[in-house]
Amino acid sequence: MWLVSDGSKSRGVRLTEEGLEKLSALVETRFAQLSRREYQGRRLTREVRAELMGVSVRTSDRILKRDPVDRASLVTAFRSLGAPWADEYLEKPPTDSLETEGAAPPAAETSNSLPVAARRPSTLLFVGLSVLVLTLIVGIILGSRPRDWRPEFMAEMERATEHYHRAEFKDARESIDRAAKIAHPHRQADALAWMRRLEAEILAAEGNKEEALERIQIAVAYLKDLDIPDQYYGALEVAANYKAVLGRVEEARADHLECLAYGQRVQDRYVIATACRGLGELSMRKSAHNEAIEWFDKGIKSLGSGFEDETSLDLRARKAIALAHLKRFKEALPILQEALIYWEKKGHPRWVAASHHRLGIFHKLKGDQVTADIHFTQARDGYLRVGDRRGADKSEQELSLADGE
Repeated sequence: MWLVSDGSKSRGVRLTEEGLEKLSALVETRFAQLSRREYQGRRLTREVRAELMGVSVRTSDRILKRDPVDRASLVTAFRSLGAPWADEYLEKPPTDSLETEGAAPPAAETSNSLPVAARRPSTLLFVGLSVLVLTLIVGIILGSRPRDWRPEFMAEMERATEHYHRAEFKDARESIDRAAKIAHPHRQADALAWMRRLEAEILAAEGNKEEALERIQIAVAYLKDLDIPDQYYGALEVAANYKAVLGRVEEARADHLECLAYGQRVQDRYVIATACRGLGELSMRKSAHNEAIEWFDKGIKSLGSGFEDETSLDLRARKAIALAHLKRFKEALPILQEALIYWEKKGHPRWVAASHHRLGIFHKLKGDQVTADIHFTQARDGYLRVGDRRGADKSEQELSLADGE
């Protein structure tokens, strides 16, 4: 395994061209095998490809573009497709790209690979040999290999994430609690960071931004100490969004700019897009609508022409509100309607509520308060159904303002 250096941080590993050809063939073969059952009538989309590989869409894209990812994600992809992993699939670096005091490659932000703490090579070798010897001794004494706790932990965290996206917060917390019991004896900081981040997302969805910020800052601190850039900057971006909601605007701006600089340095389009989204929202807060549109457009452009996913749709929906503030209603309405239809089809009640709230803002700006109130009411009720008290209060406040006029 090798490290790619950008000067001071490790950036992961990539497949050889032969390794990529092997992986692509495995994906196509697996899809053909399942097309008569699970995938009947479906195309081999980015989402299906990622599902077959057992990684997130973002990580799948990076692997197939031969962008640097963590080794664990590559191993997961091959094993998910029923093929053994071989280090010969890893591209060898040029001699001048090896780090003299490198860290272990960072983990990409996936739900199927758990990050590995960065270590100096000498320390990693010593610890690795010590663990190996201890494992062999325990195996000899007990007559069996020690149980690997990580697959069970990851399965619980994946279930927790699925519950979170369906706004089933009670079930999500129960899965996190089970994951915590599995991970606790092993005291892995990377596992704790993952749990704290998801807890923060749940708290934020319920409107508890102060407590959510406390949790996400724990994750940020762990990930920074572990030197896992991909996940550190992902968590920092989330923390910046919470800070903005709590009025800590300058801190939020600094965090967004730090994420943007990292994304540009490693050419990670998703990091760039989410940082631009955050900076655009800060511009909206000061009614700098043209500036906000520039940030949103920059984020959309970073994802590439013709590239569509939920991040792109969210950026365009936010841009639509900025357009509405500039009275560019004909441009804004189709985007907001598209977002509502998309989230209704996906069955994500919290984002359906957010889409109704945006449509309420649109119609209010256009001067149609009756239609605005219909959307604000649907937004409030939707937020309440998923337990988002802050979101419900935001929509209720709009209704109260209308009643007072």
